[in-house]
Amino acid sequence: MNIEMILNSLNAYNEHERFYQEYYDKKKNPDEFARFLHSLDPQFVRDSYLVVPELSAFGNPGETPLQEDYYFKMSPQKSIYLTKHNRCTPPFEHTHTFFEIIYVLRGTCQNTISGTECRMQEGEYADRLISTMLMIFFAKVVRKYKDTAESPMYGTNNLYQSSRLISCIQEDYRTISLSRLADKLGYSVPYCSRYIKSVTGFTFQQLLKQVRFQKAETLLTNTALSIQAISERLGYENPEGFIRLFREEYGMTPNHYRQKHS
Repeated sequence: MNIEMILNSLNAYNEHERFYQEYYDKKKNPDEFARFLHSLDPQFVRDSYLVVPELSAFGNPGETPLQEDYYFKMSPQKSIYLTKHNRCTPPFEHTHTFFEIIYVLRGTCQNTISGTECRMQEGEYADRLISTMLMIFFAKVVRKYKDTAESPMYGTNNLYQSSRLISCIQEDYRTISLSRLADKLGYSVPYCSRYIKSVTGFTFQQLLKQVRFQKAETLLTNTALSIQAISERLGYENPEGFIRLFREEYGMTPNHYRQKHS
């Protein structure tokens, strides 16, 4: 199968997408929409894994949490599943226990994840978001299996501590200080400073700036917050300092970055 055939296959509307098209067409008229909902068989909706938020009382998968077998039913022996997201699917809040990587092939896509809006353009995937999620995931895995987890680079205990290090900064990047981080890790301040450098290659301030700027990129491209509001969220005392550091890192002001990437 060549690329053209794959694109044609993805562009063709499947059965679920045709259902959602009818769902939205009927929704334009309250009376027709009511009759449409009344005509639906709740069992059919459940068995077909269709999202109809108005039928959540019947146990529709629009409820939280979203079960793994909604996606892995066809591949029970696999841990990775690739699928096209059905167009016109009604938005619905949900949680799941697996990692979801989204790639935008055509147009745009907007998701709200933990209250943060993430707008993606064609050809993008949520790199920063996934990186953060994976960091939290690995931190939790190592924390739970710290007695058996090993790394040829760091060893068992150092792997656990390095995960704790990154996790602490990610969770408290707005107000964290070297002394507070050292206290959380049970280190002296000088040792903590040397440890950060040996594990990450950055000083504490350099690492903190990298974490903050990752957050800044998301806020600049996915929200309409002012530069001052973003500066405050990141933990900078004044927007001038944030703008200066941002320009040094990216070669442009935050406003210019927003205009270029939004």
